[in-house]
Amino acid sequence: FGNKAQDLDIDKIFQLLGYDSISISKAAIIKKINENLWLFTRLYSVKTFTIWNETFPNKIIPDEVGGLIGLEELEIRGAYRNIPKRIANCKNLKKLTLKLSYIANIPDELQYLTQLETLEIAGEGTSLAKEYNEILTLPHWIGNFQNLKTLELGYLTLDELSADVFPPNLESLRIYRMPNIK
Repeated sequence: FGNKAQDLDIDKIFQLLGYDSISISKAAIIKKINENLWLFTRLYSVKTFTIWNETFPNKIIPDEVGGLIGLEELEIRGAYRNIPKRIANCKNLKKLTLKLSYIANIPDELQYLTQLETLEIAGEGTSLAKEYNEILTLPHWIGNFQNLKTLELGYLTLDELSADVFPPNLESLRIYRMPNIK
Protein backbone atom coordinates (compact mmCIF):
# COMPACT_ATOMS: atom_id res chain seq x y z
CA PHE A 1 0.00 0.00 0.00
CA GLY A 2 2.83 2.37 0.86
CA ASN A 3 4.00 2.65 -2.72
CA LYS A 4 0.47 3.42 -3.97
CA ALA A 5 -0.34 6.25 -1.55
CA GLN A 6 2.60 8.46 -0.64
CA ASP A 7 0.73 9.98 2.31
CA LEU A 8 -0.36 6.65 3.84
CA ASP A 9 1.17 6.20 7.30
CA ILE A 10 2.62 2.74 6.72
CA ASP A 11 4.47 2.89 10.04
CA LYS A 12 1.14 3.23 11.88
CA ILE A 13 -0.22 0.20 9.98
CA PHE A 14 2.98 -1.69 10.81
CA GLN A 15 2.43 -0.89 14.52
CA LEU A 16 -1.28 -1.74 14.48
CA LEU A 17 -0.47 -5.15 13.03
CA GLY A 18 1.91 -5.71 15.93
CA TYR A 19 5.05 -5.94 13.81
CA ASP A 20 8.44 -4.71 14.92
CA SER A 21 10.86 -6.61 12.68
CA ILE A 22 11.64 -7.05 9.00
CA SER A 23 13.30 -10.04 7.38
CA ILE A 24 12.79 -10.18 3.64
CA SER A 25 13.58 -13.25 1.56
CA LYS A 26 10.73 -13.63 -0.97
CA ALA A 27 11.75 -12.58 -4.47
CA ALA A 28 8.55 -10.65 -5.26
CA ILE A 29 8.78 -8.58 -2.06
CA ILE A 30 12.49 -7.98 -2.59
CA LYS A 31 11.75 -6.64 -6.07
CA LYS A 32 9.06 -4.25 -4.73
CA ILE A 33 11.28 -3.03 -1.88
CA ASN A 34 14.17 -2.38 -4.25
CA GLU A 35 11.85 -0.36 -6.50
CA ASN A 36 10.59 1.72 -3.53
CA LEU A 37 13.56 2.21 -1.22
CA TRP A 38 12.06 5.42 0.17
CA LEU A 39 9.67 3.20 2.19
CA PHE A 40 12.50 2.60 4.67
CA THR A 41 12.36 6.24 5.69
CA ARG A 42 8.71 5.81 6.73
CA LEU A 43 9.10 2.81 9.03
CA TYR A 44 10.12 4.46 12.31
CA SER A 45 8.97 1.69 14.66
CA VAL A 46 10.93 -1.20 13.13
CA LYS A 47 13.12 -2.59 15.91
CA THR A 48 14.82 -5.51 14.11
CA PHE A 49 15.97 -5.81 10.52
CA THR A 50 17.79 -8.77 8.99
CA ILE A 51 19.43 -8.25 5.62
CA TRP A 52 20.02 -11.57 3.91
CA ASN A 53 22.23 -12.25 0.91
CA GLU A 54 19.13 -12.06 -1.33
CA THR A 55 17.58 -8.89 0.14
CA PHE A 56 19.43 -6.53 -2.18
CA PRO A 57 20.29 -8.48 -5.35
CA ASN A 58 22.91 -5.97 -6.56
CA LYS A 59 24.86 -6.63 -3.32
CA ILE A 60 24.78 -2.96 -2.36
CA ILE A 61 22.92 -2.04 0.81
CA PRO A 62 21.13 1.24 0.08
CA ASP A 63 21.64 4.30 2.27
CA GLU A 64 17.88 4.34 2.89
CA VAL A 65 18.35 1.56 5.45
CA GLY A 66 19.73 4.33 7.67
CA GLY A 67 16.18 5.74 7.70
CA LEU A 68 15.09 2.97 10.06
CA ILE A 69 15.84 5.23 13.02
CA GLY A 70 14.00 3.06 15.56
CA LEU A 71 16.23 0.04 14.93
CA GLU A 72 17.61 -1.74 17.96
CA GLU A 73 19.01 -4.79 16.15
CA LEU A 74 20.53 -4.96 12.68
CA GLU A 75 21.92 -8.11 11.15
CA ILE A 76 23.64 -8.10 7.76
CA ARG A 77 24.60 -11.44 6.21
CA GLY A 78 25.98 -12.19 2.78
CA ALA A 79 28.25 -11.05 0.01
CA TYR A 80 27.82 -7.34 0.66
CA ARG A 81 30.86 -5.13 0.22
CA ASN A 82 29.44 -1.98 1.77
CA ILE A 83 28.10 -0.98 5.14
CA PRO A 84 26.10 2.21 4.57
CA LYS A 85 27.44 5.18 6.49
CA ARG A 86 23.87 6.31 7.20
CA ILE A 87 23.43 3.36 9.57
CA ALA A 88 24.99 5.79 12.04
CA ASN A 89 21.55 7.48 12.07
CA CYS A 90 20.19 4.44 13.91
CA LYS A 91 21.14 5.86 17.31
CA ASN A 92 19.05 3.28 19.23
CA LEU A 93 20.98 0.34 17.80
CA LYS A 94 21.91 -2.08 20.59
CA LYS A 95 23.01 -5.07 18.54
CA LEU A 96 24.92 -4.98 15.25
CA THR A 97 25.81 -8.22 13.51
CA LEU A 98 27.97 -8.11 10.40
CA LYS A 99 28.52 -11.58 8.93
CA LEU A 100 29.91 -10.76 5.52
CA SER A 101 31.84 -12.66 2.87
CA TYR A 102 33.92 -9.60 2.03
CA ILE A 103 35.00 -7.20 4.73
CA ALA A 104 37.34 -4.47 3.54
CA ASN A 105 36.66 -1.80 6.15
CA ILE A 106 34.40 -0.70 8.93
CA PRO A 107 33.09 2.83 8.34
CA ASP A 108 34.16 5.37 10.95
CA GLU A 109 30.57 6.63 11.10
CA LEU A 110 29.67 3.52 13.12
CA GLN A 111 31.54 5.01 16.09
CA TYR A 112 28.43 7.12 16.71
CA LEU A 113 26.35 4.05 17.58
CA THR A 114 27.04 4.66 21.26
CA GLN A 115 24.15 2.51 22.53
CA LEU A 116 25.67 -0.71 21.14
CA GLU A 117 25.68 -3.55 23.66
CA THR A 118 26.60 -6.35 21.24
CA LEU A 119 28.89 -6.14 18.22
CA GLU A 120 29.59 -9.16 16.04
CA ILE A 121 31.96 -8.85 13.09
CA ALA A 122 32.67 -12.02 11.18
CA GLY A 123 33.52 -13.20 7.74
CA GLU A 124 32.58 -16.59 6.41
CA GLY A 125 34.71 -19.68 5.95
CA THR A 126 35.90 -18.52 2.54
CA SER A 127 36.58 -14.97 3.74
CA LEU A 128 40.04 -15.84 5.05
CA ALA A 129 41.34 -16.27 1.50
CA LYS A 130 43.25 -13.18 0.31
CA GLU A 131 41.04 -12.81 -2.75
CA TYR A 132 37.98 -12.34 -0.54
CA ASN A 133 39.27 -10.06 2.18
CA GLU A 134 41.80 -7.33 2.51
CA ILE A 135 43.78 -7.18 5.72
CA LEU A 136 41.35 -5.56 8.11
CA THR A 137 42.29 -3.24 10.93
CA LEU A 138 39.75 -2.95 13.70
CA PRO A 139 39.11 0.70 14.49
CA HIS A 140 40.35 1.83 17.90
CA TRP A 141 37.07 3.65 18.54
CA ILE A 142 35.43 0.28 19.30
CA GLY A 143 37.17 0.58 22.67
CA ASN A 144 35.15 3.74 23.35
CA PHE A 145 31.78 1.97 23.38
CA GLN A 146 30.82 2.36 27.04
CA ASN A 147 27.72 0.14 26.75
CA LEU A 148 29.36 -2.70 24.79
CA LYS A 149 29.05 -5.94 26.78
CA THR A 150 29.64 -8.53 24.03
CA LEU A 151 32.22 -8.46 21.25
CA GLU A 152 32.54 -11.32 18.77
CA LEU A 153 35.21 -11.44 16.06
CA GLY A 154 35.69 -14.34 13.66
CA TYR A 155 36.96 -15.36 10.25
CA LEU A 156 38.82 -12.08 9.87
CA THR A 157 42.21 -11.41 8.35
CA LEU A 158 43.58 -9.26 11.13
CA ASP A 159 47.33 -8.87 11.55
CA GLU A 160 47.03 -7.55 15.07
CA LEU A 161 44.49 -7.22 17.82
CA SER A 162 45.30 -4.26 20.04
CA ALA A 163 44.11 -4.13 23.65
CA ASP A 164 42.64 -0.64 23.14
CA VAL A 165 39.95 -2.14 20.92
CA PHE A 166 38.35 -3.76 23.99
CA PRO A 167 35.87 -1.51 25.82
CA PRO A 168 36.20 -1.20 29.61
CA ASN A 169 32.77 -2.73 30.38
CA LEU A 170 33.16 -5.76 28.12
CA GLU A 171 31.71 -8.89 29.71
CA SER A 172 32.01 -11.39 26.86
CA LEU A 173 34.68 -11.70 24.19
CA ARG A 174 34.67 -14.41 21.53
CA ILE A 175 37.50 -14.64 19.02
CA TYR A 176 37.59 -17.50 16.54
CA ARG A 177 39.15 -18.56 13.25
CA MET A 178 41.68 -15.76 12.91
CA PRO A 179 44.87 -17.50 11.80
CA ASN A 180 47.05 -14.36 11.71
CA ILE A 181 46.50 -13.72 15.43
CA LYS A 182 48.89 -15.69 17.62
